[in-house]
Amino acid sequence: TERDWCLRAFAFLAYCLCDEDRWPARNQGFHRGNVNFHSDDYTCRAAVVALLEGHPRQKEWMDYVEREMRLEFDKCVLPGGAWCEAPNYQGFTMHYLIIAMRLMQLNGFADFAGEPRFRETMDYFFRIQTPFDGRAGCHMLPTVGDTTSSYHSQSLQNVFAWTAALLREKDPVFAGRMMHAWKRGGSVLFGNHGLGFGQGWLQPLLLIDPDIPEVTPPAPLGSERLPGYGVLFRNNCGTDHESYFLFKMGPIDQHFDSDEGSFHWYAFGRPISLDFGCMYRPSIEQPWLHSTLDFDRRRVWGQGATSQFVSLPDLDFCRGEILVKSLQRVPDLPEGPLPPGVDGEIKWNRYQIPWRREVLFVKGPDYVVIRDDVGADASRLSTGWTVQVLASDAEATGPRAHCKGQYGVDMAVLVAEPPGAQLTTSRWGYESEPAPAWVAPDPMPAVAETQIALHVTAAPDADYLAALVPHKQEEPPPKLASPGPGVLTIEHSAGRDLVFFHPEARRRTIDAVTFDGRVAVVSKGKQGTMLHILDGGSVETAEISVRCEGPLTLRLAGDRITGVTDGPARTCTINWPAIRGKVRRAMIDGQDAPIDARDTGELGLQLPPGRHEFSLSAGGSR
Repeated sequence: TERDWCLRAFAFLAYCLCDEDRWPARNQGFHRGNVNFHSDDYTCRAAVVALLEGHPRQKEWMDYVEREMRLEFDKCVLPGGAWCEAPNYQGFTMHYLIIAMRLMQLNGFADFAGEPRFRETMDYFFRIQTPFDGRAGCHMLPTVGDTTSSYHSQSLQNVFAWTAALLREKDPVFAGRMMHAWKRGGSVLFGNHGLGFGQGWLQPLLLIDPDIPEVTPPAPLGSERLPGYGVLFRNNCGTDHESYFLFKMGPIDQHFDSDEGSFHWYAFGRPISLDFGCMYRPSIEQPWLHSTLDFDRRRVWGQGATSQFVSLPDLDFCRGEILVKSLQRVPDLPEGPLPPGVDGEIKWNRYQIPWRREVLFVKGPDYVVIRDDVGADASRLSTGWTVQVLASDAEATGPRAHCKGQYGVDMAVLVAEPPGAQLTTSRWGYESEPAPAWVAPDPMPAVAETQIALHVTAAPDADYLAALVPHKQEEPPPKLASPGPGVLTIEHSAGRDLVFFHPEARRRTIDAVTFDGRVAVVSKGKQGTMLHILDGGSVETAEISVRCEGPLTLRLAGDRITGVTDGPARTCTINWPAIRGKVRRAMIDGQDAPIDARDTGELGLQLPPGRHEFSLSAGGSR
């Protein structure tokens, strides 16, 4: 019969697909290529083998698919869920793996709906979605690494709905969370990776169940460390004025370009400084097109690590570090070529240049301060600092610039270090390239960025300190100044901030504020004074003095202090004249806590380890 003939044909295909000579075993010494190559193979095997019910080798063949898929999750999913490749290729891999998972599930084989690493990485995929982007009409996958800003990559968000269908019975809450992600991503039915119209179009319809109820997160997503990738800072998530700062500093490296230290930034719900959404045509290997450092026009080959992450209610902080060992001279623009006689070979393991990039994110005004501390080795290479801004125009004078944003949010910039910094500008986009197919609006609107770059160069051993302060175009621009090395003042619509950001701990007094440490912010606004110690031991102002190792936030209002601490157990010592001679009450996490009232007028409060909220108040005269 025709059915028998078809089954014999599928059996023949299965023998071919599962033959060891077709796909080299892991012990044969052949490199199998990128991870997304493997998923194609497993899915083809699963699709054919699933049809061969009763075949004597069906279980053997499907067991191989299961083993390889579990090994893939072991190797490719980092703690916390980050995938080992750029977002486009995570979506591409899941495109195939989820088809195989569904076939296995429906035919009584392994049920990957219970695989925790699959859920972890799909939740990571959801959490890195950008704020709503009016250019595309949806929340986008961030265009980091080889990920386009067009339908080519963005259509891969249909895998959220596929995941929901896979998990709807075993975990309906998580399935609903995935439906929420799918709707945020534009409710895509057809991807652009071989499963579109006329190319096996039935699979997406079979894998999507629009009746699965959407489940929104119980609380807005906040800032978080992304082990393996870096850090994601957020404020006002889920609103039309959400800010989002995705920072790359981690070992994930597959399908990335010159990305260490780069970032992808939305401020007040608008894209303001982006990693260019492109892929191969052109391939962007220039660090100055990724808002990161270059070393005498050379790109870094290698990955760093995020060594510190702090998230407090009103600000976040992170530290990334990398020892630069390998560099490559690249063309000034992706179109190339290199200047005549310039060697473009990668110089592997010839350097020993320590580089530390730290980012401070202040919520409310939602600005960032970036500090780069760069060592030098025998090569004595100069460095270049660049930030890309999605701006229509930029005026640069000395160390200052003001950029007119393309989407209603401007940016003021001050490069306070190196001393005497002179900003220059340049512009790059897709105008010089024939628009490749993945820029075409099929069916999503075309999103091809043209950005203005702000550049500074410095001698070996020189460091960088810069404030990048966004503001809505209808608001007056912020006022930025640097009253001393490692110190910034930032006046914005909500108040005035004094930022200490030193390369190493020191004691310094500026504007009647004395700080002992590396990183701190003192803010004055309509709601009172706030002290933030990120890395340091004491702050003293005209109102109060505090001795306590960070991370710590204190808010002063009337005769009450509220605070948040996150760190080891320690003593917080406060001298606060506003309540001297009054009854004092301390509370930690809503419970009364003992307080040490000293003859000197100081108050000592024992802070337990971990994250806690506390308060200190006066309750009347003795």
